[in-house]
Amino acid sequence: MASSRLRYIIATIISISLQWGTLIGVSIFAYLLGNWWILFGIIFVFIGGVLSNTKMKYPALLLVLVAYFLYLNKEGFDARRLIDFFFLCFIYGFILNIFYKIIGFGDKLSRAMIAAAGNSAARAEIEKEVEKGMQKLRDEKESKNSE
Repeated sequence: MASSRLRYIIATIISISLQWGTLIGVSIFAYLLGNWWILFGIIFVFIGGVLSNTKMKYPALLLVLVAYFLYLNKEGFDARRLIDFFFLCFIYGFILNIFYKIIGFGDKLSRAMIAAAGNSAARAEIEKEVEKGMQKLRDEKESKNSE
């Protein structure tokens, strides 16, 4: 029970940081630097999250990493440069979404969210649980009627 609650708390923190933390954090960073192009980092966080839900996530991640490190080898790293910031936003969205799927998979709400994102195995498991619950309800109703 305790590990289930801890998983729920961690999954909630990851979810909130992905949704609200991204919007607030990137907006504050853009304001502090006075560069409003940084707001496109929000889109890169969500692109990373969407890419982590595809079947080809690891080859695509490898392609992005190779392309970025080739660029990094040529230009060097500077967090104030847009391409470096967008890469960090992309990796942030990708990694946190993967962690959310691993950690949050234990609770029903997370499985429902993952099923809505297109995971057919999670959807089948949820449908099976719903059918089991409905069958239990029907059995209880029949036992009341027979008495």
